[in-house]
Amino acid sequence: KRNYGDNDPQMLPVLERVANWHLEAYGHTEIPESLGHLVMAANLFSEALETITRTKGTDDPDLIRPLYGIVHANFKLLEPFGSIEGIDMFMGSRAVPLLPSNFSSVTDNNSMLRNRFIDQSLDRNHLSRILEEEKNSASLIQNSYRSGRSALEKIIDIHIKHPELSRESYAYALTHLGDWFQRFTKRDASARYYQQAYAVLTENAAAEAVISAMF
Repeated sequence: KRNYGDNDPQMLPVLERVANWHLEAYGHTEIPESLGHLVMAANLFSEALETITRTKGTDDPDLIRPLYGIVHANFKLLEPFGSIEGIDMFMGSRAVPLLPSNFSSVTDNNSMLRNRFIDQSLDRNHLSRILEEEKNSASLIQNSYRSGRSALEKIIDIHIKHPELSRESYAYALTHLGDWFQRFTKRDASARYYQQAYAVLTENAAAEAVISAMF
């Protein structure tokens, strides 16, 4: 930043590299310090989003990478809770975001399928202990749900506005949003996005191997 200043596009590779370092560090850091790595990663991805938006607009395809980064940070934060039911029924106190909530990466297929809640080293309340109060845990879940959903919806919207982008990439984004809803047992919504993804692939004559791998 001393060399380039704020909001310089030349900073984007650095922001992404440091953000991904924090995501990696999260898995090697003890509770409660590990939570700080997720917050830092999400903030850095959010800073990258702001830089791209200022220089290229609100729908540029370059936004996709940092958007996926924010999804990834929120996914890791929610992992210990396992499958979460009744997200729409959470009332609680006014939510105070711990991660950016306007936009909320999954870098491989397996990340969306893992559920570390089954590990013996974790239990459903460990993030509650970090945050000290159960109501903060509910706010955490609410905000992470919204962040991930909003980011994935934005990624899909960018694909719709840029039909030149890979249809496979578009279908991949649709399945990720379906996976996101699965985590919150919103199966009807999940099924709709899986169906859309399948239609995108079949209508564009995607290879059978691609369809089989994705589903």
